[in-house]
Amino acid sequence: MWEDWSAIREMVVRGAPATAIAAALSLAVDVFNLDYFNGTPDAAASFFFKKLEYLVTRKLAYIEAAEIMLEDDVASNKVISSHGAIFIQNQLKNSDRLSILTHCNTGSLATAGYGTALRVILARHTEGVLERPYCTETHPFNQVNI
Repeated sequence: MWEDWSAIREMVVRGAPATAIAAALSLAVDVFNLDYFNGTPDAAASFFFKKLEYLVTRKLAYIEAAEIMLEDDVASNKVISSHGAIFIQNQLKNSDRLSILTHCNTGSLATAGYGTALRVILARHTEGVLERPYCTETHPFNQVNI
């Protein structure tokens, strides 16, 4: 039952949007399956507090919110990517080739499945104007939360 949370803790799921969506969907599944929980209400509350430090009481509203987060993330990624590709294309001016740098995981693994800056790079590659992508990556285990 903790496999979904282990995937987040062990960073099988990475990237802020993907992690948030995985956590929301995992909790939504747990809340939905609460009907099958045979323990006491206190035991159920303890189960959820260990995961997210609070218990969601309205199943349907939470499930719908998690699904909306998933859909919104993909939609906003598409808009970000489209605007980025247009912006970069407008910056070309007299050049027909360009190099682009992106930092951290900006692809589909870091989001709900679409990607942001890496999609901009892919669009430029598809159009034949990308000379070289520079995709650097951070190491999340070594990052400091401020």
